Amino acid sequence: MRLFRGLIVVLLLHLSLVINAATLDEGLSALNAGNHKKSLKLLLPLANKGNAKAQYYVANMYVEGKGVATNILTALKWYKVAAKQGHSASMFMLGSIYFEGKGVTVDQSEAYKWFYLAKTFGDSRGGNLQAALARGMTDNQINQAKQMADTWRRQNGL
Repeated sequence: MRLFRGLIVVLLLHLSLVINAATLDEGLSALNAGNHKKSLKLLLPLANKGNAKAQYYVANMYVEGKGVATNILTALKWYKVAAKQGHSASMFMLGSIYFEGKGVTVDQSEAYKWFYLAKTFGDSRGGNLQAALARGMTDNQINQAKQMADTWRRQNGL
């Protein structure tokens, strides 16, 4: 009986993953086709369930005002939730927002932190902008930003 219950649980989990993958693909297809409302309708439930890719694309939609009103603070929320799962593109976007001061105060240390993390987690764009940003920062500012990144990683178990 235990074996049967275990098998049922495994099958239900597998089915859930297959359905979520299909919905993510459908949401991204709708986004690429310019059907932003449908895309948001499909991606938002996945984002709320913790899907980092969906969270990233929902954040992008809020940055670009696709299917929703532009809202940088909501985008920041989604990027940060995805970043906590190691999503490097979200880390890169966080760095970009703080670098450009898009809806927030320009913050070189915060931008450097996120570019540094993006690079660490595999987004090469983060390394390029991190290096460019470092040219305008003191060694102390750079060390402080790296320390902020290391603290963030430890706090988030990454």
